[in-house]
Amino acid sequence: RNVTGVQTCALPISAIPENIGNLIALEIIGLPDNQLTSIPNSFGNLIKLEQAYLDRNNLTTLPESFGNLTNLWRLFLQNNQFTTLPESITSLANLTELVLEDNNLTTLPESIKNLTKLEYLYLSGNNFSDAEKAKIESWLPNCRIYW
Repeated sequence: RNVTGVQTCALPISAIPENIGNLIALEIIGLPDNQLTSIPNSFGNLIKLEQAYLDRNNLTTLPESFGNLTNLWRLFLQNNQFTTLPESITSLANLTELVLEDNNLTTLPESIKNLTKLEYLYLSGNNFSDAEKAKIESWLPNCRIYW
């Protein structure tokens, strides 16, 4: 329960156990280069989490409880299989860096503009139209967006 960091990289892990939510002191989690296909709902119990590295997996969605992670300021989700961004992500009020490169995104929810502290948004390697890019830029005028 007092663990503050977890890191596993390049292992054949396809699932995170539901009891991950018991690690309530967790501040950083690094699970890149695995074979994750889903995140358990209990992940939303990690309310002290500040950084999450879930890149280079096979994720297609995040649980609604992900929106509970209001201390999260860095979120890496690049190289997954997202086609849409879950609304729950727009509740992460302290998010300053969001990496979504190399997914299958064509749009972001307009509620992304609620992320007023967002400074860096990485979107290269997706399928945004020029019109969609213009909308996203208008929603996040103070954010540096990398296409």
